[in-house]
Amino acid sequence: MALAKQGQGKFTESESLFKSALKKYELAINGTNNSEPIHLAIYITCKIHLIENYLLRSQFSKAQKLLIEILESLEENKLKGFQKINEKISTSELLVLLGFCLQQQGLFDEAREAHIQAFNQVEMMGQKGKLSVHELLSAATIAYQRSPNNFNNSDLGVPENVLRSSLESERLKYCGDDPRLASALSNAAWGHFIAGKLNEAESLMREAMSLKRKDDPTIGDLQHRLGAILFTKGNFKEAEEILLETVQLFTRKDVMNLPLASNCMVLLSKCLLNGKSRAKDEAISTIQKALTLQESIYGKSSFQYMQALFTMGEANMRSNNFGEAENCFRDIISHWEHFVPPIAKNLHSHSKICLAGVLLSQDRDDEAIAILYDVLKNIGESHPEYIYTLSVCSSALLKVKREEEALQMATKALSLRMRDGKVVDAPECINLLLILAQINRSKDENEKAEKNVRESLCMAERIFGLQSPQTAKIMMFLSDCLKTEPGCLPEADELMRKAKKILSEIEPEDE
Repeated sequence: MALAKQGQGKFTESESLFKSALKKYELAINGTNNSEPIHLAIYITCKIHLIENYLLRSQFSKAQKLLIEILESLEENKLKGFQKINEKISTSELLVLLGFCLQQQGLFDEAREAHIQAFNQVEMMGQKGKLSVHELLSAATIAYQRSPNNFNNSDLGVPENVLRSSLESERLKYCGDDPRLASALSNAAWGHFIAGKLNEAESLMREAMSLKRKDDPTIGDLQHRLGAILFTKGNFKEAEEILLETVQLFTRKDVMNLPLASNCMVLLSKCLLNGKSRAKDEAISTIQKALTLQESIYGKSSFQYMQALFTMGEANMRSNNFGEAENCFRDIISHWEHFVPPIAKNLHSHSKICLAGVLLSQDRDDEAIAILYDVLKNIGESHPEYIYTLSVCSSALLKVKREEEALQMATKALSLRMRDGKVVDAPECINLLLILAQINRSKDENEKAEKNVRESLCMAERIFGLQSPQTAKIMMFLSDCLKTEPGCLPEADELMRKAKKILSEIEPEDE
């Protein structure tokens, strides 16, 4: 009943039911002096669901309190029986969650300490070959939290190795349609996704889904994740189909998970905006439904509602409804005018960046550049949006013919993404190299421009794959560069042919 209420977005009711269950099992545990480990398993499971309840509502201090209670009980060996029954919980995974809660409250030193403890435990367990399936995602999450500017695959190191070796051991342990193997594959896929390894992520997630029956209600979580992976790869049409199916699943009475349904709707609207058909009206209609759901579940002041409002701003921007888009972004910015909670800092700064984009689209260039410089000044180099802001600002400067400033900014952004003298593989680096190419073309330095585009293309092939639409678009850019170079017309034509073929197969023309 409590889980059903949570699935319907009735968090207060589900919280009350979970708390009642906890009292019941506390009495059972105390009455049997821990002789019944099944009571411990259900007791901790209730606490985990209650933690999920608080996390969904951004009540991080309440989630933190429960996590500390569980960790202290495990440390004092009070819950020995529970570990044997429920393999889903590991100390490292709990520490990762604790770090996340601390981070969202602005307690960064404490969060870092929790993640270091979790990382050390995962590394030790991985070296002993005893890493459990549910610690796979923790390993990747820890790597994600530890590295600068959110993530960088070259910083993943041991966690990625642990991820691979642990998955191999799980393959040997489980076979056939064992749900634990599907869970291991899904977690490993998500770990690779966080690390920017999109092809591996897609392959593993598809394998996980192949182990589930089509009528299995738990397949929705995997579909949601696959949709996110395909969207990031630029396979918008397939992502759209999967997410639409997932929304229908999560709104079924027997499955009912409205929080996840609303999240899928937000991502679905992004697919509709980016797909070849550019179904902007449908995207706006979808995001409006998501906004209505988010408001009913979380309220208009919630982070979740503001995330959906951000997507509405993007949808209006793509539809050239610049006034509506500007209103959406300004509403988000003004909502946190006096205090920006840690959970909202990325969204707040990204809203400012998108507002600048709206202004640039209306040729309000000076106003836009002033906003971007203000964002750069306030967020600092360690902020996840810093490099992205540099790239947007360099594009804006290029637009107003301030080539030298644009070059300095793009070069600085790339220098922050250097490891061992090389630019790391990351989506933003692909875009930065293309910005450098545009700058060099504007200065008639065509050889440098061609080198930039070729480097960007190679990186796109490694990240997105040879048949990705993202890769195809860069092929078209390179083709355009080569057309003006002596003797390069055959290569330019071949690149354009390949690019058009890839795009037509992934997003075929409407009949």
